[in-house]
Amino acid sequence: MYLNRRRLLPLAGLLLAGCGETTADPSTTAATPDVADTAGTVGEPDTSTANDPHTHVVPSGAPVESLSSRVKARGGEVLATDLAAALELPRASLCLELGLYDCVTDIHRIALGGVEPYELSIRSPLPVAPATAPIALDRLTLTACTERARLDFEAGAGGDGVFASIAKKGAAATRDDRLAVAKALIERLLRREVAEGEAELIADFHEEVAADASSSDHLRDWAVGACFAVASHLEAVFY
Repeated sequence: MYLNRRRLLPLAGLLLAGCGETTADPSTTAATPDVADTAGTVGEPDTSTANDPHTHVVPSGAPVESLSSRVKARGGEVLATDLAAALELPRASLCLELGLYDCVTDIHRIALGGVEPYELSIRSPLPVAPATAPIALDRLTLTACTERARLDFEAGAGGDGVFASIAKKGAAATRDDRLAVAKALIERLLRREVAEGEAELIADFHEEVAADASSSDHLRDWAVGACFAVASHLEAVFY
């Protein structure tokens, strides 16, 4: 991984408080309070439920830490759909085994959190991800990134994908060009604004690729590696 891991900030404030039902005593009736008696001063915080254990007061300003520190893994189909949309690739041909069988629905379905009740009698996702799950994820993301790079670099001046700008310039592409691509990858794949230093870290990864004697096309190899690093990042895999 070439990105600094960022802490996920799950949405806070959506609580499910289970309260038992109570039945009012028919022998007593409560008077309806006047609106003027219950309305507080404008801008004054409501403290009427401050001691209620079922109530969580969410202060304004900075994001609030989730009460339940838990993240969930995206299912294989969700991963594939999001990946195809971000890289502008057809979902049906995103990753195929032998050019025939879909990597997500046919080959790595169970490893990526799916079920198969009819033939394998697996009616619920595995409680613990198997050892093959990271391999399946890497294969899916690497295949998608490689295909996007192939389309853009082979199209030359006619390409319009995420790597089209550097593919057109080739060896003349500058660090600023790679920086723009890195920002685009983060925005597309992680669907958020770029944090300070993230894009620079990815752009400078090109120096390592260029120093590798086994790489015959440094720019294209960097494009695939940068895409893979973002697509397989924690934020892209969990929510």
